[in-house]
Amino acid sequence: MDCAWIRLGWVDRISMSVIVGVVILLCTPVPGSGHEEKPEGNDLCGMKCSCRATIVRCFELVHFPKFFPQNTTKIYFEQLVTELLPADAFKSIPMVKTIEFSRSNIGRIAGCAFDGLPYLEDLYMVRTVIGSIATMAVSNIAPSASVVMQYVTVTTLETAAFSHLTNLTIFQIGNCTVHEMEPNAFSGISNVEKGFIITTTRLLDFNGPFLDDMQSVGKIVFTENTMGSFPCLALDSLVSPVNQLTISDNNINCTCVKLGTGDHLTEDEYVKKQLMKSMCVGLEASEKMTVSERLAKSSCKQTKCASFQSREVSRLSCKPERARPDDPNPNYYDGNAGNTSPIALQTLSLLILASLLFILT
Repeated sequence: MDCAWIRLGWVDRISMSVIVGVVILLCTPVPGSGHEEKPEGNDLCGMKCSCRATIVRCFELVHFPKFFPQNTTKIYFEQLVTELLPADAFKSIPMVKTIEFSRSNIGRIAGCAFDGLPYLEDLYMVRTVIGSIATMAVSNIAPSASVVMQYVTVTTLETAAFSHLTNLTIFQIGNCTVHEMEPNAFSGISNVEKGFIITTTRLLDFNGPFLDDMQSVGKIVFTENTMGSFPCLALDSLVSPVNQLTISDNNINCTCVKLGTGDHLTEDEYVKKQLMKSMCVGLEASEKMTVSERLAKSSCKQTKCASFQSREVSRLSCKPERARPDDPNPNYYDGNAGNTSPIALQTLSLLILASLLFILT
């Protein structure tokens, strides 16, 4: 038999194999193109999560799940470690009433992370470390809900991180540490039945006001906190008697670089009078005095408070945020999954096919 015919037959078989392989590739749905099969939420209920009736408890998860059992009404995370709590994180369980994080480490809570939860009653964060809480991360949640943070450390609290919260039962931050707080981190909060409460919390670095449009909150308690700075217009939105204010036993950094002039906190005389009774920190151990006494005795250079321009909170919106893919399990959130265009993959396949046919012919 002629060797040329043998070679040709061999080439034909290779060519057909290549063609068949490429056709199969082109006809296979591209992951992330809208054809991904949704895994069952019950897949969570194994070694890391327990599910009893409508209650889910998860321990030591190293990813945030995409899906949960659809009938979930209460979900507890203990020692969760995740880079990102994404927008609409709990959209798959709209009936959820309680969400709790304890002893967890969360890199970032994205904007609108808790949106779409009309029955939410309790949002708790306890003994948890959070890198940043994004603008509108906690916003538009159900009326009568309680938002409580206890023993939480936050690196950055962004503008309007807590915003558009109406008719809450209580909003409370206690025994927490916030390293950096952007202006108006709390904005558009109104009608809180048991009060907007910040107590025994360290606010280390913030500039400008941190409350905005809160005249209708009702009761505001700001006590036993330590402020690392004495910023311009810090409490300018606190107005009495519109609000029922309790401001007492706070500690303020009274070193020269942090003190400012002391007359730019607020235009409200009641608020200013209460803050002037706060105690100074950052002085010599033997010195104990109120802010008012410190200002009277201070030789610090008086500097004028610069005006503050706030971003218009009504125009703020949630931004899509992505996490790095580090696990192939489709039941866990991967913000980068599905970003490769199906058209791009098919074009690449055609180019490979054309190149192989050219070589073989």
